[in-house]
Amino acid sequence: AIKEREKKADARVRQRLLERRNKNGNKQNQKLSKQVKSWQVEPTNFAKDVESIKIQLIKKIKTKKRLINIFGKLDLDSNGVLSKKEFLRMIKGILKKKVNPNVMDCCWDAAWDMRKHGNKDEMDVGTVAHWLEMD
Repeated sequence: AIKEREKKADARVRQRLLERRNKNGNKQNQKLSKQVKSWQVEPTNFAKDVESIKIQLIKKIKTKKRLINIFGKLDLDSNGVLSKKEFLRMIKGILKKKVNPNVMDCCWDAAWDMRKHGNKDEMDVGTVAHWLEMD
């Protein structure tokens, strides 16, 4: 009889502990949920900056013929396409000012997404002209 009472008492204690854990766990989950909802993420979209750079490039380059000449000067390996490094050098050279590296990467991505390239990691003059709306 004593052992049966001990088993019942242990079961009640376990049940109460389980209920406490669930009750405290729900309160903590609710607090965490409220905290997560109140978090604010800094925007990383540089669309306005990319568009501004694009407009400045269009104003300075003006024609597709001039773009082809610029391409020829910047294409160090003379393969008819610009690598990302050469493309970024083109932007810096034309704008003649420092630009946020993240914005520069977004410019490359914006131009890169204009056309299909396959496995190559270089961009031809036609793609840049299309991005700059010079076709």
